[in-house]
Amino acid sequence: MRERRRGGTYLDESDVPPPPKEEFVDPTQDDFFKANARHSDPHTSHDAARSLSPDKLRDSQKAVLGHFRKFGPMTDTDLVNMYVGPPQSRSGLRTRRSELAGRGLIEDTGARKRLPTGRNAIVWRAVRRTPQRND
Repeated sequence: MRERRRGGTYLDESDVPPPPKEEFVDPTQDDFFKANARHSDPHTSHDAARSLSPDKLRDSQKAVLGHFRKFGPMTDTDLVNMYVGPPQSRSGLRTRRSELAGRGLIEDTGARKRLPTGRNAIVWRAVRRTPQRND
């Protein structure tokens, strides 16, 4: 089936590139959570990147994770509207939640909540910690 585009040219299935392949990122790789700074960034950015490690959470991440643990499952919109803690922007809160999800500390519950806009939002929750046994 051909579809007319602006300018009078036609597209068909052979003109459309295939979707990008999904890449699996192994969280056990050393550089998976590596903080980076651009070459053009000031030395303070490079110092900050070197100070981060994958096993340490930043205070901003701890605050968001603590919020999920205290109040339970919520959408990003709920998080933004309910958040009480060290000052963070709306986009910063969503970014911290995304970082925590990437580290396996926050997960998608599978539930969706309808927002006032009519769109559905993912309901996120803190991952339950399993006690480690010392054998």
